[in-house]
Amino acid sequence: DVRDYRDVRQLGVRQDWSFSVNDDVLLKWGFDAKTGDATYNYRAWAVYYSLTEDSELTTRTDSSRVKTSPSGSEYAGYGAVRLRPTENVMAEIGLRYDHQTHTDDSDIAPRILLRYDASAQTSFKASWGRYFQSQGLHELQAQDGQTQFATSERAEQVALGAEFNLSQGFLARVEAYSRSVDNPLPIPVNLGRSVVPLAELETDRLLLKPSAGRARGIELFLSRNTGTLDWSTSYVLSQAEDKVDGLWVPRTLDQRHTFNVGGAWRPSSNWQFSASWQIRSGWPFTEQILSVLQQDSITGGIDIVRRFGPVNQERLPAYHRLDLRATRSFDIREGRLELFLDVFNAYNRDNLRGYDYYLSRRAGVWSTQREEGALLLPRLPTIGFRWVF
Repeated sequence: DVRDYRDVRQLGVRQDWSFSVNDDVLLKWGFDAKTGDATYNYRAWAVYYSLTEDSELTTRTDSSRVKTSPSGSEYAGYGAVRLRPTENVMAEIGLRYDHQTHTDDSDIAPRILLRYDASAQTSFKASWGRYFQSQGLHELQAQDGQTQFATSERAEQVALGAEFNLSQGFLARVEAYSRSVDNPLPIPVNLGRSVVPLAELETDRLLLKPSAGRARGIELFLSRNTGTLDWSTSYVLSQAEDKVDGLWVPRTLDQRHTFNVGGAWRPSSNWQFSASWQIRSGWPFTEQILSVLQQDSITGGIDIVRRFGPVNQERLPAYHRLDLRATRSFDIREGRLELFLDVFNAYNRDNLRGYDYYLSRRAGVWSTQREEGALLLPRLPTIGFRWVF
């Protein structure tokens, strides 16, 4: 049984300015201030049944209660200067300061961006920066027993890129990045990947507390714009991991290979048809192992024990889907009205979210078997409109 009540109230103000000193110097600065309070009233109660090695039924009652009313303020300010020392070189140097009273974080984040235009068709970019992520007042993980906000997650990121404007409307781009994370936030996961209403009460619930994290990747992109027909394609090779108990563990949504292709056709100013197809590597999952604790010699009934293998060391099958969209536009007196029909996962691909496990017996030997379990979203049509005025 779970009772979960949460409420958050916040009031904030934000302002950004920019000032052009001349054609070669641009100044940017601004601030963000926010104050608020929240209410958490969470109570969970559960009874778990298990069997001893002597096949005796035992019960364990577990309860959790978090009742707290945190409040706090968030302040941020930034400044940056964009310079053009030469005709084909642009540099931007910035500094950001953040302070949160409810987490007692004070962070200073410098950032640098460089761009070199080798020609009218070719440019190169490089950037470096530090980034901080703090828990907001609405992000306390009360369902996992947390009563205090975690300190800010700190990340350092480096990115390199090149862009080529080719003839006949072609655009090519290559980008690479590396992100290292220090003091990452705790990550709650359900090892079985099941979709249940009270996930925090499941016996496969685990709160990972990584000591570090990292993400890196490279993207290749190619597109063409002809006015009537536009298309693009991309390939991404990436890796996202967290260091848990000294070992690097793939993140739950880590996908090594991702390929996308899409296009849009505009036969007239009022009609547009578009399609997008993607295929990617399957997400990681944790293997389950079932074993027979004891078998009743009279009834044949068995007592089953479930265990888990190393976290996220297996892979689901590849994911792919096709999305379609048709848009009809109308020029009206008050602006422009767009009606659209979307079809998500048009060919209704059964993309796997996880497996179901069971025991089978052959020649007197019990073994763990698995079959396809929960699926991700099936075909999903959507009708909507957008009014621009």
